[in-house]
Amino acid sequence: MSEGEKPKRWGFERKATTKRGKLSLEERKYIEQYHTLKSDVQIGEHLNRAPSTIEQYRLRYLSLHAGESIKVDEHTAFRAALHAEPEWALCKRMFTAEELSIFEYSYIALMKQFKGDVLPTEKKQIFHVLTTDIKIYRHNLEMKRAQEDLLRMEELMQQELEKKKPNEEMVRTLEGQIQGARAASTARSKEYKDLSDKFDSSIKALKGTREQRIAKIEENKETFVGLLLKLEDEDIRKPIQMEHVIINLGVKAEQERLQDYHKYMNGEIDIPILDSESLSNK
Repeated sequence: MSEGEKPKRWGFERKATTKRGKLSLEERKYIEQYHTLKSDVQIGEHLNRAPSTIEQYRLRYLSLHAGESIKVDEHTAFRAALHAEPEWALCKRMFTAEELSIFEYSYIALMKQFKGDVLPTEKKQIFHVLTTDIKIYRHNLEMKRAQEDLLRMEELMQQELEKKKPNEEMVRTLEGQIQGARAASTARSKEYKDLSDKFDSSIKALKGTREQRIAKIEENKETFVGLLLKLEDEDIRKPIQMEHVIINLGVKAEQERLQDYHKYMNGEIDIPILDSESLSNK
């Protein structure tokens, strides 16, 4: 054995133990994000933590956020459904990580807006809308880079013309590049308009514009369907719920009063409501 060489250890290497101690902020966020999608064992394996530690924090988190559990479950359910779609695998190949994040966020937002009630054809429309939306983002980035290149070439042109002896060949080259950049900018503007028109038509096909939603409510305001649409608005629904609770309490109080003995104007005493419940209480 040469000097400085470490002796070899035969047999199995010691298995790394799970981490102990307080959960870090990153670990807590990971548990909060995946507690409905992965088991405690799977999360523990990822974080190198004992499943019992994951379970304790998960139960504590759910108890502290009981009122938010519906929103969390809705979000994760739509996210999981998106990842289960066959188109998702293609999306991961089509888009960058940043674009994929935008696609996922927008998909979940639209599904929440439509309460998850979409047909297969409408789901195709949603994918088409989001794909067009990302193309618009890409187009805007390209326009920004092209505008920066144009400004840079114009600045070089100005610097060259300010010289006592401008390089005529360079001036001609820059003039050609500037003209080409301006022509390309005009073409991009047309492409942007086409993408915007396509996006707007797709949104209208989904009945997703505010104007269409308001018009739909107004058209149905005197029908049962219109009433249900109105009740989707929390500002309208809450006062009606409160009024319903107050009415029920009033009905119950009046029922209890009429099930008790009552003295009529002629002096006769009787129970106004005679039923099995009122008689059984006497």
